[in-house]
Amino acid sequence: MELSALTIILLSFGSSVIAQEPEEGPFPGWFSPAPDDEFGPLPVPSDLIVHHNQNPNISRSGTFKPFQDTWEWLRSDSVLRDAEWTWRVNVSQFYAPYNGTNISEVAKRGDYQAFVSQTWDLSWPIEGNLSEALDDARSTLCITQLGAGIDLPVNVTNSLKDDDTSCVPALGQACVDAILKQISPPDEKGSCHTANQHLFSLIPECYGSFGRDRGPFNSTTTIGYSLGNKSQQINSGETFWVNVSGPVLGNEIVQYQTAANQMQVLHLSALLPTTHNSSDTFMLHGKELRCLRANTTKLQDVDVNGDGVATVGEVVLLSAGTTTTVGIGSVMHLGLWALAVAVILG
Repeated sequence: MELSALTIILLSFGSSVIAQEPEEGPFPGWFSPAPDDEFGPLPVPSDLIVHHNQNPNISRSGTFKPFQDTWEWLRSDSVLRDAEWTWRVNVSQFYAPYNGTNISEVAKRGDYQAFVSQTWDLSWPIEGNLSEALDDARSTLCITQLGAGIDLPVNVTNSLKDDDTSCVPALGQACVDAILKQISPPDEKGSCHTANQHLFSLIPECYGSFGRDRGPFNSTTTIGYSLGNKSQQINSGETFWVNVSGPVLGNEIVQYQTAANQMQVLHLSALLPTTHNSSDTFMLHGKELRCLRANTTKLQDVDVNGDGVATVGEVVLLSAGTTTTVGIGSVMHLGLWALAVAVILG
């Protein structure tokens, strides 16, 4: 299957780049550099991201019933009611020529480097795109992801259940309810509200989980998919989110193991229609909070640096044979860049 078109939105800066046509290599388009823009090119060829999404080192999926709290009020022929969606998390570690700029002086363009990528995709049972799977919603689907630097306690991460996307076993019902309560729906212009939101560590009910984060950047990233914009539509099974690291040669084992063991958090927020007639439709605010982990192997609960919390990062360093505990966050997360990916394959 050859790549016919690929649009990547660089969320961190709000710009977009288009992949060039595939060339000869290990697979079609393995090194097709994206053109430079004011922020520089992507760290690796965009086609390579797609390839490793389709061929990950480790993958885990789990199902959930989307926006189930709204089902009672949806229209009579709703395709969302009683639906079951599948969320899949893929993690890969690979080597490639560095395609980026020498911002951090870690590597020069063209250097043989190591990278780690995390990709997400969603699947639903009906034919059609994301808007159609949401009963022809035309507003905005707001998607929030944890920042790559968040490093949660091992006992929280270990509490996730295999192939179950519920966050309750790890975060507790009170924390989950508090997070969902603070999220506002998209506004009339379709904008997602992020100001003063998504700082989960500041929520009292979440002090025992996010409040014990030891990562360098306690943050989240939110994007909005315009469901009425055909150019932003994705179909069932397609990738909708990518995190790709900067060059991490020498630290790739730690970076990969951290990404594979991290708890991934997916927050969805959308306005859902209740009738076919847009002039008198009452919109329901649907909210979801889902958690998943690519590697479900239980980690050792060992507080390496003696600060009272055993985090995923320090346990991964310990298992890799590294005894240094200073600067764990900077070793683990060397510039993971958040991208949203809309893939059209032909």
